[in-house]
Amino acid sequence: MLKFVIFGCGKRGKRLLNILGEERVKAYIDNDIEKIDTVYNGIPIISLNTYIQKYRNYIIILTSSAYRLYWREEIIEQLTNNNVLNFIEMVGCPDDFICENNRKRLEEFPVFDRDEYNIYGVNIFTLLLCEKLLEDKKKVTLIPQVNWDSNKLKQITECIPFKAIIDEYSSPSKYKSIMRMIYTSDEDLAKVLLKADRIENYYDFSLKFKENYNAQILRLKKSEHKERCFIIACGPSLRASDLQILFENKEKCLSMNGIFKIFSETDWRPDYYMVTDENAADMYKDAIIDMEVRCKIITDNCVQFWQTVDCANIYKMHSTQEDFIDWLPAFSEDLEYAVTPGGTVTYSCIQLAVYLGFKEIYLLGVDCNFHNLNGKDKMYFTKDYINDTGYAVNHDGHEEVMIMAYQSAKKYADSHGIKIYNATRGGMLEVFERVNFDSLFVDKE
Repeated sequence: MLKFVIFGCGKRGKRLLNILGEERVKAYIDNDIEKIDTVYNGIPIISLNTYIQKYRNYIIILTSSAYRLYWREEIIEQLTNNNVLNFIEMVGCPDDFICENNRKRLEEFPVFDRDEYNIYGVNIFTLLLCEKLLEDKKKVTLIPQVNWDSNKLKQITECIPFKAIIDEYSSPSKYKSIMRMIYTSDEDLAKVLLKADRIENYYDFSLKFKENYNAQILRLKKSEHKERCFIIACGPSLRASDLQILFENKEKCLSMNGIFKIFSETDWRPDYYMVTDENAADMYKDAIIDMEVRCKIITDNCVQFWQTVDCANIYKMHSTQEDFIDWLPAFSEDLEYAVTPGGTVTYSCIQLAVYLGFKEIYLLGVDCNFHNLNGKDKMYFTKDYINDTGYAVNHDGHEEVMIMAYQSAKKYADSHGIKIYNATRGGMLEVFERVNFDSLFVDKE
């Protein structure tokens, strides 16, 4: 059985333990001296030196993400300086695998009817998949990332306890088909194509699982015939008077999270309401149920919410768990199967607006200035936005992730004839062209 050592006994490291199962984790490595030589769930937490001395035959999994890029760079440098190259990363796996029900995903992998598998990309999922395929007497060729050098490949290979073929990229072998199961840049993908007649994309296999499909969501596709809509976020610049203008002009609007806290100040209500954060869904559950909104969407990662709520006018949407570091998150066109998170529910709302058929999207209340807070500034339009719920928010590192998501939205919009404008009063978001909110209604006065 494949077993691993996890680098980092924090939130993501503990989540990874739930994904892999205790039987597959030999130890945690951590640089926090207060954690070293302690135990988590019966698993020892060790230093890197102890790993080198006693656990060197196990592949290390880095739990870094886009929220902690500086941490990732430091860890990779630390490992490289000690000639420890047998590490892979939690990011870059097929997104439906990095969730709590991954074992089911592995068992239900949609292509188990072949005798031969040529797989590109060495990550947690492909290693576990290869182990299962080999147990089923399948022929497996696991092709490593094109940027791996021979030393890293050698160290990784030595840690694998079964006879999977890890094919050196320099070999002359060519295949009819390669299954891509890792994020791959266009440049690297071109190199992979040199080894195959065609590439099958299994990096995102959300569309392969029928349980992700929601016919209620599909009925929303291209259902709006107005040209423009407004996405209302909850930043400190948001004004009830602006929302009243939207109400009086009968503008189509999407909003999110704690927006209901401004309802007492305006007649405005959103047409679509969305929550993608499990903490927000739990804390706002009663308000969400009572909210008089045409369409309410809560993503399926809000597990506790869906365990206690069953309302006909609340739609469940599958959310992928895509992790990304130095590439932009995907922009989903198939929301009946999945929406892609991007560190902010606003990104999910943009995907929804496009899915609904809007061609002009205006952002309002998207301040995006968490790094500029000084203790006196507000993060939201009201001081009691989170204080009366006990919902703790840590925005450390989120701003960079949000910007990457907005860049992805702009890239998609530009290539599909869609305009996204920032009508926020102030704030720090400069990805989209700015417009003056008041100027949008001059002709209607």
